[in-house]
Amino acid sequence: MNKIADQLNEREPSLTKEQCFTKVYADPRNRALVAAERAENRPGSEAPLAKGTNVCDRIAALAAALASQHPDMTHDAAVKAVLDRNPALADAYRQECGEAA
Repeated sequence: MNKIADQLNEREPSLTKEQCFTKVYADPRNRALVAAERAENRPGSEAPLAKGTNVCDRIAALAAALASQHPDMTHDAAVKAVLDRNPALADAYRQECGEAA
């Protein structure tokens, strides 16, 4: 994606590198490339849980990562955001803990 952004920057030098990357990222023609980048660099909790994976630990790790990106976010708000954004993980949490997440 960086290579494509660099090529765009050569064609449109008035754009910053960040603007070029954003255009490349948002371009529907790059949908498969964006999906591959996300899978590689930001694996989501929608990936199947490995046998023996502790759901609570996974939620805590995702919430900590989210809170580190948003320092004003409380731990509880980060956990809620993780569960809201990841229905499969929320279901696994409900099944494991027997609670409404």
